[in-house]
Amino acid sequence: MKQYSRFIFVFSAVFVFFLAIAIRIPDEIDWTLSFSKTAKIPYGAYVLYSQLPVLFDARITATKVPFDRQSDAAGTGKSSYIFLTDEFRLQGDGLSSLLNYVKKGNRAFIAANAFGVLRDSLQFRILGAPNFSHFAKVEFTESTVKSPEPFYYPNQSFIPVFHSLNEQSSTILATFDEKPILIKIRYGNGIFYLCSFPLAFTNFHTLDSTHFEFPFRALSYLPMHQAVYWDEYYKPVIKAGSPIRYILGQPALSMAYYIAALTIILYIVFAGKRRQRIIRIIKPLSNATLEFVKAVGELYYYSGDHKNIAEKKITYFFERIRSHYHLQMDDFNAGGLEVIAAKSGIDLPEVRQTYAYLSSVLLKKNIPEAELFKINTLIESFYRKANLHG
Repeated sequence: MKQYSRFIFVFSAVFVFFLAIAIRIPDEIDWTLSFSKTAKIPYGAYVLYSQLPVLFDARITATKVPFDRQSDAAGTGKSSYIFLTDEFRLQGDGLSSLLNYVKKGNRAFIAANAFGVLRDSLQFRILGAPNFSHFAKVEFTESTVKSPEPFYYPNQSFIPVFHSLNEQSSTILATFDEKPILIKIRYGNGIFYLCSFPLAFTNFHTLDSTHFEFPFRALSYLPMHQAVYWDEYYKPVIKAGSPIRYILGQPALSMAYYIAALTIILYIVFAGKRRQRIIRIIKPLSNATLEFVKAVGELYYYSGDHKNIAEKKITYFFERIRSHYHLQMDDFNAGGLEVIAAKSGIDLPEVRQTYAYLSSVLLKKNIPEAELFKINTLIESFYRKANLHG
């Protein structure tokens, strides 16, 4: 083992070195579009959701069910519903339920890059607007919520904007370079608030001191004394990465993974040098008695001495009967057959017939091979009926 000590030392040192580097490397920033109230990544909505109680003096409920199954929001009391996602794809019963919900006098605030079939129901279109400057200039149009200075968003090269609006039912509330990004659409007795810049509501921008006010000013259009529902169902579908990526992305799991890898490597290095002693295969001892009996039987059989084989088989049969049923030597002639019939369960006539036939064979000088087979069959049949297993 000494010849491997240097190799083991160098390998362990290198492993510990790389392990220390992996621990000290800062975690990679996750730029996934989440928009979830629990996500603390840049494009999550943890900060915004935690500040909703400051904006609204009413009950705030987060829901994880489709809108058509959200029975509480469809109740008699007035309420507001907030959707924050990448692509708002509400269809079928969900879309009709949302339209009826707003039509009854409720409010729906939807911030998304795309709005699906809702565009046709509310008569508007979305157009991509490129930004050729380093900053995107966003400002409100109404004096009640307008800030003294516009909000500037850096590195926003592309922001969707609204166009082809219905002028009778639509009102522009905020613009990006004078193009609508926040609009109000009256529908029945209620109002839709639509924003095409959902990233402004994420942690990355709500923590920026230069433009953190925009999402809160936009949500201030909702009544502060009505119940608020926060959607957690219509969120982007996040593709799951590989299991190893997830393990290494979690501090506790990554540490356990490295420790397990080190343990396996050390086990291979130290325990792999052990040599398993070869276990000699010992064959079980053969039954020499059975082999001897078989050899003697074959000798008699092939020599044609069938009478000798029959005598030995009949003699063994009588001796087995005497020892099993505790008979004396002469009990076969003094009522012993009745005892055998009673204890074995075989009819007395059959017992007498078997005894008479076997006794007659002993008086013969020679017997053919066929009669030897008959004797063997008769004795085996008696053993089976008497349950002697002979």
